[in-house]
Amino acid sequence: MTDFMTPRGHLANLVAQSKSATPFGEVGVCPLMQTTIHLLPVRYGLVEDGLDPSADLAMPYTLQSRPLGLRMLRDGYLYVIDSATGLNEYSIKQGSLEHWLFDGKEVKEDHRTLALGDPPEMIFSKSSVLHVAYSEVQWTVAKCRQVLDSATEREHFMQCIDLAPVNSEHIVAPLLHERHAKKWLAEVVQDHDAPHQGLTPEENIPYLWEHPPLFRQTLIEELTSQVSDDHKSDFLFLAVRDDIGVMRDLANYQDKVVGWIDDWARSGQEAGHTERDYLLGCYIESLSQISAAHLSKMAESTDDPALKALLLDLQTLPEPQRGETRQALLEVLSLDPVANPLPDASDSDLPADLKAQLKNIQARPARTYGYMVNELKKTVELYYLKQNLATADPDFVATHWQTLVKLHREQDKRLRDLLYGARWGQRGINDLIDRPRMDAFLKAQRPKLAHWNTLLDRIIHDRLEMLTLNRFHRAAWYYDANDLEQIDHALLTQYDCLKDLCRSDTAYDTIVAWLNRNPQQSRALFFTLPLSVQTELAAQFALFTNAGWGLLKSAPEWIEKLKTLFAGHLPDIETLPHPTQVNATAAWGTLAPAVQWGVQQGLHDFMQALDKGQMPDIEALFRYLPKTFGVSLLDAARREKVSFQIADADDLKALGETVKEVQAKRRYLRSLNNNARRYR
Repeated sequence: MTDFMTPRGHLANLVAQSKSATPFGEVGVCPLMQTTIHLLPVRYGLVEDGLDPSADLAMPYTLQSRPLGLRMLRDGYLYVIDSATGLNEYSIKQGSLEHWLFDGKEVKEDHRTLALGDPPEMIFSKSSVLHVAYSEVQWTVAKCRQVLDSATEREHFMQCIDLAPVNSEHIVAPLLHERHAKKWLAEVVQDHDAPHQGLTPEENIPYLWEHPPLFRQTLIEELTSQVSDDHKSDFLFLAVRDDIGVMRDLANYQDKVVGWIDDWARSGQEAGHTERDYLLGCYIESLSQISAAHLSKMAESTDDPALKALLLDLQTLPEPQRGETRQALLEVLSLDPVANPLPDASDSDLPADLKAQLKNIQARPARTYGYMVNELKKTVELYYLKQNLATADPDFVATHWQTLVKLHREQDKRLRDLLYGARWGQRGINDLIDRPRMDAFLKAQRPKLAHWNTLLDRIIHDRLEMLTLNRFHRAAWYYDANDLEQIDHALLTQYDCLKDLCRSDTAYDTIVAWLNRNPQQSRALFFTLPLSVQTELAAQFALFTNAGWGLLKSAPEWIEKLKTLFAGHLPDIETLPHPTQVNATAAWGTLAPAVQWGVQQGLHDFMQALDKGQMPDIEALFRYLPKTFGVSLLDAARREKVSFQIADADDLKALGETVKEVQAKRRYLRSLNNNARRYR
């Protein structure tokens, strides 16, 4: 394993360098006893399922789609503010420190390229308090001063590590012992559980979500060989937050899963046949199966008081009895009576208790032979109906037994008529298709889609949580909004982290709720401002988001106020080069669909008022709309030089008809998309 090259040289040489210089036979040194300590940085990042360290180490947060674990650093920069000596800046290359670029309390140049020492070492006094941050770009003078001059800014945007309590018995995350790194650092772990076998060859590739690929196998000595000779017994690993890296990986992972689903949909004898056949098969199957939605509709539409009472009692059962009873009922009502025939009353393999019941019937005097045969058949039917409802709540079954029997018989007849024809010579569904082939096809495809859709739901959950807990907007603070190159990098990073997040109604609602709590984040690059400025401007921006209808009534005045509010703090995107404006549009476009969704939902009450012939309360309408909507109208008015005028009743009615038409088409499109996702 040591016979290969690493970015730092031949691994065999690095293994030798990592060894202590203490002569053989000399008494060893107790670890972590010096007044200084050497730190080896790694990062928190996505890892394979077998490398979840959360049971062993305290992690900053957890994820559903993949574990959060330990990885080697990405290329970029590492900043450490020492409470005693000031700022230390390091460049990072291929997982290790490349150069030590700055050491001091006053930064004077935006670009620092001259190395201060070779090799770069992170050695600090154990009496120091450190504030640490990873960055994809080199900090400008303004960003360095932001955290150097303010303890509040440091505490908010950087990791705080107090080295004073550190000793051989007291080490807590993000500081890690070498044994922890050997056990959990993805790149150095040699023996761990292999990834789950995926449904495509690509799913079996380790760290498939990385773009470009970063994972490479190595030994711990690639890192420990960097420890200075004086600190072979006085070093620890330092796990650094890299939330932007995690969000990039999650977004790329989602792209992969969506790609697998798209590839599946386009597959078949001809392009698209697999999805077509699957959707058609699910539709045919749905005609003969009762679903929970069918039960709900049945409860609303039935005139049978006994059936209505049954369905109402089903809804009022406590969990887990309600779910178990509903599932048992759905399985019974969806059972194909021909494919799953009941045994004959004369069958010798019948259960003993059923045989006893049938024997009693046969022993009783019968009116006619046909009557007895019918009683025997009914007894067998009811016996197996009870067996099939064995997992249902027994009190529920006892209370509604007669209604259950009636419902079962009605559904049994409906299925026979539907699947095999209602009359002599009439063909049913199963006569028109190759049912065994269809069932086998659905059985083969369902696990694939269930696997991919479950994974996709978990990824989206993780991404939404990262967004709504402000992990992106807190991690991306270091971009300088006065540097054009960094503006573009910030906007593209925002796009990469949040792209394709609006994929469901739940995502729409979650994002709208987050924006309503943080409307100031709708302003391009707001997250780059110092915390103190963010707090002040957010309070002032609330005047705009709460102004409602007044924004449009006095639009020219509000447009000027908005321009003044952010002047000197954030760049006017419309004055920047066209490529930068395109990047800004793309960045906001990741969240804009959710705002549009929120507008559509807010218009619901507006439409109801129009339907009743009432003049709607425009002020109330604005209270239901997303808080960012009014300001978006101001932005559009300023950009397109649009003015507003108050509409009369006829204008509102015409608008209402247009909006209703648009909403109907959107609902239809959404229902098609939801059906497609459900059948997948």
